[in-house]
Amino acid sequence: MAHTHQAHEHHGGCPSCEDDQKHTKYALLSEFGDLDLSEYPGIDLAFVDEAKLDDFYVYLKPQYGLYFRTELKFHVVVPVGYPQKAPKVTADTLIYHPNINRTDGDVPLSSWWGKEEGFRGMRRLLAYLIVILQSPDVLHPVNFPATLLVDKDVNQFAKNVELSLKGGVVDGVQYPRLLPE
Repeated sequence: MAHTHQAHEHHGGCPSCEDDQKHTKYALLSEFGDLDLSEYPGIDLAFVDEAKLDDFYVYLKPQYGLYFRTELKFHVVVPVGYPQKAPKVTADTLIYHPNINRTDGDVPLSSWWGKEEGFRGMRRLLAYLIVILQSPDVLHPVNFPATLLVDKDVNQFAKNVELSLKGGVVDGVQYPRLLPE
């Protein structure tokens, strides 16, 4: 019989669940211990609770590209079962982008997380956030109008990004002002 966490959550800790929690904690301790943020210009991390590594914010200042001169905030929640299970990433700073859900800020990772061993981990997650801001992943979109525009008219896409970063309305969504006047 397959083990499910849901079946045990209300009964207290089952041994297998506790092992998964320990493995997740160990993986995070190891990864954050080895993480050198100087390798990721424009990125800072802030933990919700310093004693827990499974809930944190990524502050990202893109160094170039369409989102340059902005500071974006992403919330990352790491599930039990990490690194086999992908973290939940949400853009707390709503932006017009093909890989960010325009209503709730969800940044799905399932398209690449865990496909290969080397494509997991915090380094890969930080790199992914940087890369999609410089070059959207049009093969795995969640904002379909933005994705279609990237393929059809990249100049209009760039104008829409600029409008959204200035606090404008794009595709019926009001975006917060992120660029100075």
